[in-house]
Amino acid sequence: MYQFTQKHNKIILIVVCVVLLPFVGFSFYPIMNRITGGQELHSAVGTFEMPAGRVHAVSATRFEETYRRTSRVGPVFGAFPVKTYDDVWLHLTQVAEAAALGVRVSDARLEEFITERIRRPGRLQTVQQYREWLKRLRLSPREFEETLREFLMRLELYFLHQSADRVDLNTLLEQYREHNRKVTVRSVRVGIDQVRATLDPVDFPLKPRLEAFYSDPSRRFLLTAKPELMRPRVFEEVHVLYGYYAKFDPEHAAVKANLKDYEPGAEEIQREYENWKFVLYRDAPVPAEAGTEAPPPAADGFKPLAAVRGDVVKRLKLRRTMELIRAEAEEARAAAERAKSVPEKPTPPAEPPSPEKAAEPALPAEAPPAAPPENPENPENPGNPEVAAPPQDPAPSGNQAPPVLPAAGQDPPEASPTPAGLHLRAHADRYGLEFQRIGPVDPAEIRRIAPFEADVGDVFADEIGALREGQLSSLDAGTGEKLVFLAYLAKDRPAELKPLEAIEDAVRGVAMDEAAREKARELADRFYDALEDQVVAALEPELEKDIRAPLRQQQNEEIAAENAERAGQNKPKLSEEELKTIEERYAQRIKEQETPRIEQAKRDKLGEHFEAVAREQGLEVADFTFYLPWREVGRRPGYDFERERREIERDPVGGFLKYRAGLGALREPGEVTRPVADPGKAVFVLKLAASEPARWEDLDPRTYRRLVEAARRDQSFRLRTTGDPLGPDRLEERYRLKTSVRHRPDAEEDGSMPGQ
Repeated sequence: MYQFTQKHNKIILIVVCVVLLPFVGFSFYPIMNRITGGQELHSAVGTFEMPAGRVHAVSATRFEETYRRTSRVGPVFGAFPVKTYDDVWLHLTQVAEAAALGVRVSDARLEEFITERIRRPGRLQTVQQYREWLKRLRLSPREFEETLREFLMRLELYFLHQSADRVDLNTLLEQYREHNRKVTVRSVRVGIDQVRATLDPVDFPLKPRLEAFYSDPSRRFLLTAKPELMRPRVFEEVHVLYGYYAKFDPEHAAVKANLKDYEPGAEEIQREYENWKFVLYRDAPVPAEAGTEAPPPAADGFKPLAAVRGDVVKRLKLRRTMELIRAEAEEARAAAERAKSVPEKPTPPAEPPSPEKAAEPALPAEAPPAAPPENPENPENPGNPEVAAPPQDPAPSGNQAPPVLPAAGQDPPEASPTPAGLHLRAHADRYGLEFQRIGPVDPAEIRRIAPFEADVGDVFADEIGALREGQLSSLDAGTGEKLVFLAYLAKDRPAELKPLEAIEDAVRGVAMDEAAREKARELADRFYDALEDQVVAALEPELEKDIRAPLRQQQNEEIAAENAERAGQNKPKLSEEELKTIEERYAQRIKEQETPRIEQAKRDKLGEHFEAVAREQGLEVADFTFYLPWREVGRRPGYDFERERREIERDPVGGFLKYRAGLGALREPGEVTRPVADPGKAVFVLKLAASEPARWEDLDPRTYRRLVEAARRDQSFRLRTTGDPLGPDRLEERYRLKTSVRHRPDAEEDGSMPGQ
C-alpha cells in the first residue's frame, strides 16, 4: 500500500481535490451571500459600502431594472430626477442607507401620497384610469408603488440629515453682526431740482437745440415714456370671424365637405368632456325623448357623456373648422408677403422700328372682341362663372354690432388691400359663421364692442393689441363657453410722438430735466475728482522721496556709466534717441510703482478731505444714522417689502441711502463711494463716517427666529445641490462606490431621455 501511494501520490491528490472542491464552494457561498446582501459578485457592475461596513453588490440586471423604474417615476415624484447613471447609483445607495437606518414608509403614507399627487380631482378618478395611466408609463402597479416608496424613503433620509445638523450660535452671531450694522453715513447731495432751478428756459429755444433733442434717437425714450406727448394707437380696420357653439351647424354642406377627413375619436371626445364638464355639464337632468327612457344621472353629479355627446362633437367640429380657416388664411398671408418681396423685372426698352418696317403700310385695326353673354348665376363676373364675386363688408345683422364709424367731420378710412384668402367675410358666408369689420377704434374701446365684451372679455382686446398690421391672431375662445374667434388686423396706426410744434413746452421741460440730471452728475463727478486730486497732491512728497528720486538717480547713473564706457572705447555718447528710450523705460517703472500706492491711498484717505472739498465747492453735507438691512434675507420669503416702501415714502433721502444706495460695500470708516444716483431726484457721494456692529444683547426674538430660519434654508439648499453630503460627488467618499458605469445613458427606445 505504501509503495502504491508513493508511486501514485499525484493522482491521489488530484482525485481528493476534485471531490472536496464542491463542498468547499458550497460552504463558502453563504458567507459571501451574507456579505454582499444576496448579490453575486461575479455578475456585479458595481459595489458600495454602507457606513456600518456592509458591502452591497449590484448586478447588471438590478441596475438596469432600477434605471428603468426610477427614470419613469422620477418626473412624477418631482424631487429626485433620474437622468444619469450617477443618479441611479445615488438612488441605490440612499435607499440602502435609509433601510439601514430603519426608515420605513407605511402603506397609509404611500396611499396618501398617491391620492394627493396622482389621483387628485380632475386627473385620475377611477382605478381603471389609474391602470391605463400606468400602462402608458410601461410599469405595473407593484413596480410603480414600490418605486414611489423608495423615493419617499430617500426624502425621509434627507429630513433626518437636515434635522441632525444643528445651527451654530457662533455662525448666527456672525451673521447678525454682519447684517445688522449701525452705520453713520455722511453724504454730499446734488439735487436735480436745485440744479434745474438755475437753468434758463431761454437756453432751450425751438431751434436748433430743441429740435436736435426731439429728433435724437438716444433721447427718444424720455419723450415716449410720457403718454401726454403721444398720439395713441388706433386700430383702423379689424376683421373678426367668430362662431357660436350653439348656432354652429355641423351638418352644413360646406362644413361637411371641409371636415370630410375629420371625425372626433372616442378619446378626444372623452378628453373634451372631462375638460368642460365642471363648467357646462353640471347636475341638470336630461329629459327623456318620446318613447325612450331618460339616461340615468352620473354618480359624480355631472351629465353623462351619452347625453351631451352631440354638443361635445359640435364644439370639436367648430374649433376644427376655425383651425382650417386660419391655416388657409395664414397661407394666403404668407403668399402675399412673398409676392411683395419678389422684385419686379424691369421692362426692356422698345426697339426703334427699322426703315424697312417703317415703310410698310400699317395693318387695319382689329375690331374689339365681342362681349360675352351674361351669366345669370354670377352677374358681377359674367365672363367667368367659376370665379366668385369679391366679398363685400356685410350689413350689420341683428346679433352683430355695427362697425365703429369715424367721428363727425372726419373722412371715412380707405379700405386696405386684403389678400384673397384673408377675406374672412367669405369664410363666414360659406360656413354659416359670424363676421364683423371694426374700425377705426381706440385700443381702450375695443374691449367694449359687442358681443365680445360679454363673451370673451379682455381676451379679445389682448389678442388684437398684440397684433401688427397684416397679422392674424391665434384661435382663441376666452373662457371657451360660448364662442371662438379669429381676428385679422388689416390696417393699423401705431402710437407716435405728436409734432414738435404741438408739444414744444413739454419737450422743453423734458430737455431741461435731462440737462439738470447731466449737470448734477457732472457736479458730483467733479467733487469726487477733487477728492482724488487732494489725495494725490498730499501723496506727492512721499512719491517723490520713495519712488521718483531714487529711480531718477538710478537713471542718471546708468546714463553716466554708459557714456563713460563708450568714452573708454572711443565711441560717441548716447544719442538723443537713446536717451529718450531710457527715459521712457524709467517713466514706465515709476508709473508701475506709483499706481498701487495711489490707488491704495484713494481707498484709505478720500474721507480725510471730504468735508474740506465740500466747503470749497459750496456743497451741503448731511449725516444719516441707521441700521443696514439684511438684503440677503430681503430676497427670500419673509422679508417685509411693505415696510421698506413706507420708510422710503416717509423719508425719501434716508430711505434711499438705507435700502438702495449699496452701502453694504463700505466696510471701514472713511471709505467713500463713487457718485450714486437716485433716479430723477439727486446724485450722492457717500462717506462711511462710523460703523458699529450689532450687539448680541440687542437681538430680539423675532430677529433670532429669522436668523435660524435663514440658516435652515441655507442647509436645505446645500442638501439639494451636488455639494451636499448625500450628493453624487460623494459617491466614492461616502459609499466607496466602485464601478465603471458612470456616464450619461443613451436615449430610450422612444427617443426621449430618461426623466423627461
